[in-house]
Amino acid sequence: IIKKVDPSKPLILPPLHDTTTNNRSILLLCGQSGSILNISRIPLHFTLSRLNSPTKTHLSSLAPQIGATIHSTWEHEYSTHLITPTATTTAKHLTAWCNVCPIVTPEYVEALYGRVSMEDDLPKVEDFVSPGDTPMRDLSSLGEGNRVVVDCMKHYTILSLIENDEMIPLVQAAGCTNVLSLTDSSSDLSQVIERAIVESAKKGLKVVFVESKSRKCKKQRAALWKRMEEQKDVWCVQAKDVASA
Repeated sequence: IIKKVDPSKPLILPPLHDTTTNNRSILLLCGQSGSILNISRIPLHFTLSRLNSPTKTHLSSLAPQIGATIHSTWEHEYSTHLITPTATTTAKHLTAWCNVCPIVTPEYVEALYGRVSMEDDLPKVEDFVSPGDTPMRDLSSLGEGNRVVVDCMKHYTILSLIENDEMIPLVQAAGCTNVLSLTDSSSDLSQVIERAIVESAKKGLKVVFVESKSRKCKKQRAALWKRMEEQKDVWCVQAKDVASA
């Protein structure tokens, strides 16, 4: 689609204005035979962690003005930064580390907002690293192609009991490609569990479900424990054990 630009009016570039996806760019032709500019939007999808309500509100007000989005949970293959005042060994922190995503303080967002011209340099993430000591500080996470060498969960199928569980993006970042949600109460849980076990066995995968004390999961938890007692081919772990692994 070719559209002539009115120099007297501001122009919203639709591919760049859409913040629901990554890797967006647009080509601009300056004059009938002039230079071609390729304008790209840097994806900024912030996941917040351990921030107080005033800070969350403040960052949420800044985000739309810099083309960023704000999330309370980590979105696998979508989130780009973890915004937290201190570095701690939490599920979100581990997930961001596994995905080689910056873990920075709220001041990083303010620095992005503080730019007044396109010619201003972008703030450097290394100037806003969240302080704190974690086991990951001394670990080398990068391999060839700038990808994380983490595949400790690739031999497992994870049965999830809670929707939007922080554990899900963590195990995905650790190489798990088989994550099944059991939150749909309309399904026959015994059949769903049996199908997951059979399909996993064909692929040589172990089936693990993460224990939850939530009352919302009472039905799902009972079905899983029954299967464990009958066949002993499903393993149960605590959420903290997943993070430790």
